[in-house]
Amino acid sequence: MWRNRASYLALLAALAILLYFFQKPFLLAALILLTLFALVTRLLLSRDARRTETEIVLRPGAREGKRLPADILVRSRGRLLVTRSLIADVEVRNEMTGTLRKFHFVLPLRGRENRFELPIPADECGALHVSCTKAQVQDLLNLFQARTTPFPAARTMVYPHGLSLELMRTGAMAGAPKGEGFRQSRKGSDPGETFENREYVPGDDIRSIHWKLSSKTDQLIIRQAGAPSHYDLVLLPDLGMERDGTAVSLSERNAAIAYGYALGEQLLRLGLGFCLAIPAGSNIELREVRDMRTFRDVVSLWLSLRLPKNVGDAMQIFRMQHLDALFSRMVLLCPGKFDRGRGETGGQMGLTVLSVVTGMNTSRTEFSGGLEIVEVPAEQSGEDICRILC
Repeated sequence: MWRNRASYLALLAALAILLYFFQKPFLLAALILLTLFALVTRLLLSRDARRTETEIVLRPGAREGKRLPADILVRSRGRLLVTRSLIADVEVRNEMTGTLRKFHFVLPLRGRENRFELPIPADECGALHVSCTKAQVQDLLNLFQARTTPFPAARTMVYPHGLSLELMRTGAMAGAPKGEGFRQSRKGSDPGETFENREYVPGDDIRSIHWKLSSKTDQLIIRQAGAPSHYDLVLLPDLGMERDGTAVSLSERNAAIAYGYALGEQLLRLGLGFCLAIPAGSNIELREVRDMRTFRDVVSLWLSLRLPKNVGDAMQIFRMQHLDALFSRMVLLCPGKFDRGRGETGGQMGLTVLSVVTGMNTSRTEFSGGLEIVEVPAEQSGEDICRILC
């Protein structure tokens, strides 16, 4: 634009110089016409800008590794008189990673309605917030620009790519299926859950007496409370932006999310309810998952929350809040090699670590007591099937 404007000003200056030396009427007329043309163009461009509306159209979701399905619609209330193109500055912020990308688009306009596909890559998982920071229309000679109303911000999800995963259940899980998952078979403090009934002994809280059952047995029976969780298995994505001061690779992070999604699907296909432990700042949110609809909602929440700074922070918060006492087994998602020093669970639950490693060709499993480490390749081919014992 600045080159065109400088050229136009140079033309006006040249006409003014020629008029000064030669005093020809046609030079004066040309100078006046070109000056009026610029002024009228600027006024008409402002009119076009007021009549122009923009809108972003996003599909409900996209798959990681593909292009974000995003279109921008440009409509005008009436004919555009001098407008040639729309200039838009677009920002795309990933709510999960905090990554901010800026794009500059010049879109040619023809007619009253135009639709353009925006070439925005969807190369990392997470919720995307798409906003327009500036929208301007530009005239036919690229002399002027006039601001128009930017499109309202929109939001969409980039889901992980599909993986082939086979889950094989072991006898490591305590409890018995109760229709909505695996009910805990341990003592606890939840009065709504019963671990066992036993005879009253001096010192027991009389509020725990099962009066109805006691009347039938002619002796005092105590109702022993059970653990508050209905599920034995918890899935914890222990992801982060850095690992030991080094940035986590994008491929390992995306693959870890993809394995977590595939694992959740497999658990539900086997009829196993579980809890997804989602890091949320300095807290862990436990979300029960019973069916695919709930799972998709919980995954959407997971992809919307900011990742911890470091790999291992989520596990540390989990332990600090003593959440390990609520479950008998954990599946831990870990980008990169797993640090065995983080494998201590106090003996309260078994631990399966799903470690996503770059450069591997096949999966490798290692057992050590209650700890199972499954190393899987970050780059899985279409024919590879990852098998996990849980």
